[in-house]
Amino acid sequence: MQSESARMSSAAEARYRIDAPNSRPRSVKVIALDTPSERVVKELSQRQWNRATFFTASAFGGTPKQGESFSGWLSDLAGRTKNLIEEVNSADLVVMVAAAGESAQAASIIGEACSVKRVMTTALVLGG
Repeated sequence: MQSESARMSSAAEARYRIDAPNSRPRSVKVIALDTPSERVVKELSQRQWNRATFFTASAFGGTPKQGESFSGWLSDLAGRTKNLIEEVNSADLVVMVAAAGESAQAASIIGEACSVKRVMTTALVLGG
């Protein structure tokens, strides 16, 4: 009996292979939700990443009123204001980083924007 690897390498199985990349590069947005997590996100941003961008959301206020924009709620690490909806629209995954015991009010707003646009989210809670 042939092993699974040997069988998959056979000419008979080769006809089922797709000769194209299996996926496109993913765009990941990493967002620090509070001041303590900003330090971690800034350190992470110094490493080599493919299509990952890093933001802070510690300046989030309350929920916007009817007709108000989410603009200005995110900042890139250089301090430039970014539009939350535009960033979510261009994302495949949003990673939210928060420190334990800190307010993560922005997580619900970012999560809602991701839910509407069907963008997968995950969160990392940093210990003390």
